[in-house]
This record gives sequence, C-alpha cells and structure tokens, in this order.
Amino acid sequence: MGTVGYMSPEQVRGQTTDHRSDLFSFGAILYEMLSGKRAFRGDTSVEIMNAILKQEPPEDAGIDHIPPPLSRIIGHCLEKKPAERFQSARDVAFALGSLSGSVSSTTAAVRVEPLSAWWPRLRIGLEVALLGTVIVLVCF
Repeated sequence: MGTVGYMSPEQVRGQTTDHRSDLFSFGAILYEMLSGKRAFRGDTSVEIMNAILKQEPPEDAGIDHIPPPLSRIIGHCLEKKPAERFQSARDVAFALGSLSGSVSSTTAAVRVEPLSAWWPRLRIGLEVALLGTVIVLVCF
C-alpha cells in the first residue's frame, strides 16, 4: 500500500490509484526535504491518515524561507483530489524548471535565500526523487 506518511488520499481510502498518487507522494517528500518535517503528522497511523484526508500541511513548519512559487508547486502536488493535482511528472518538472528565474528582488527581501544558493541542492534531491518515481512506475 505505501508508507503511511506519504500515502495519497485515494490510497488511504483504498481507491484506485494512478500516477497522480505518486505526484502527491512526491509533494510530501519535497515538503519534508525543504521544511525538515513531515507534511502530515500524528501520533498513530490512523491520525496520520486522517491528516492526509482532512488537513493541509502546516504553514508554520519552517518553510517561510521558500519562495512562494515553489510553495505553490508543493501545494499543487498535495491537492486532495487527483484531478486538481499536476497531471504528470512532466508538468511538475516544467513548473520546477521555470523557477530558476522566478524569484524577484521583492521576494528575496523577505528573508529568502537567493534561488541560486539552494537550487543545486534542491535539483539533486528532485532528480533523485523523480528517478525513484520513474523506477516505481516502470516496475509496477
């Protein structure tokens, strides 16, 4: 079925899943990579699954330093309804690729590291996560 903290809402409900479920999991991993905390938390598996179904990831989780365009991408990956998420990994890659020039000077003034400072680290993490997603999709 999957690791509880990274399951999509449709997995939690026992419904049919597709590639969009993997994009939800990717969003949860990306959120955790950038914040250092899981997107959906609880003391038990049941509480975590309930959070996946009913709650949004906390905004106070230390991701205030992330540029708003990247936060929107993560949020779009973590949409509860599959039809409202990105429809393909290619769409996610395109959105992430467009970030390289999207941080304005006004955004940078609000305690945001310049994108050039953390993009190489993020890019490596994203490439590893996308490669893992592709391997999972090909194997299953």
